[in-house]
Amino acid sequence: MTRARFIVPVLVLAGLAPLAAACGSDGAGSGADTAGGDTAVADDGADGVDADTGPEDTASDTADTALDVADTTPAPVLCLDGLPQVAFRDDLVGPRRGDVAADFGVPLVGGGAFRLADAWDGCGVVVVLTDVATRSDVDDASLWGDDAGLAELFALSPDGVDYVFVPLRQGDPEGASADLAARLDTVLAGLGEPLTTYWRGRVHVGAVSGRDLDGWVSDALLTRFQTGFVVDRAQRLHGVGSFSDVTRYDAAAAEIGWPWQGDIAYAAYEAQYVNADAAASAALAAEELATVPLFGGEVLEDGFAEVDAALPADLASYDALWVEATLRCPDPDANELGNCGAWDYLARLWVRDGDGDDAPELEVARFITAYHRETHWIVDASALLPRL
Repeated sequence: MTRARFIVPVLVLAGLAPLAAACGSDGAGSGADTAGGDTAVADDGADGVDADTGPEDTASDTADTALDVADTTPAPVLCLDGLPQVAFRDDLVGPRRGDVAADFGVPLVGGGAFRLADAWDGCGVVVVLTDVATRSDVDDASLWGDDAGLAELFALSPDGVDYVFVPLRQGDPEGASADLAARLDTVLAGLGEPLTTYWRGRVHVGAVSGRDLDGWVSDALLTRFQTGFVVDRAQRLHGVGSFSDVTRYDAAAAEIGWPWQGDIAYAAYEAQYVNADAAASAALAAEELATVPLFGGEVLEDGFAEVDAALPADLASYDALWVEATLRCPDPDANELGNCGAWDYLARLWVRDGDGDDAPELEVARFITAYHRETHWIVDASALLPRL
């Protein structure tokens, strides 16, 4: 039976008053703005000082300027994509999925080392890839040996990603790293400028086995992150998902099990996902919100659970509704594969008014679970708000 751990699914409501306060002169709300966007909407000048000061100022203009000058709240620092820059943290860290990643270092081929804290710019993503993932059930060669896949990895990757390759297999880790470094040099040269120079500054090949790294990373790679891990823009840890490429059918593999070959280029989708998740989270964080917590980490073993929810008494004054949910594997110390359920189960959220089989109920959200993966959803359910 599938077991799943639900972490902090909540109903998130935005009220009319907070949205109106964030409106510009055209009356448009700031719901689509990224974090920090409300500063630009609320002020006339981008620097926080009234932009139209001059000899023709009226008394109201002067008062507005005085208010702008008196506001000493520093403007948020934004990344090039408009999302807020995140300062590096060294507190409340942990080695599990969803934890804030502690600093770590990886000695590199050619000298020097990659350190998370040194590479951190508050806008990027770090993807660590081991050599454990194989091509198929009948070919145990590492995905590191796929030059076409490596080239596609950089073609699919968003800007701002650092890739750190760490050997983990038994045998000759130094030789595996030296071979990968040489082939990456050729692959990157084939990208052409300016991409060659850009990615050479963001591709790092570890010189020693992940088994021999100091700190938390060695144990994490040997247990819950065997194929690698991601540090997202909020500095939180994620596992690396499936590399199966459904365009690479393998008839020999299909005879004994999984029919599709792996493709290392699929690691680029991890970076795309955490960037999309960061954008959704930032948009939500920019609002004035009321939250209704539902679950706090319970493991659901029979596929169904109930919880009492106290909706706001002034529910009619709200004009937006989101459902935010995180689905985690039951065992935080094990790899995701075989820990989280396989596809494609439905996760549904109903709201029931009262007790008994005849009590009216409303389906507020429906999700399709990820394949052997933890995941996070933010769903706009505003169209259903009047039904509540």
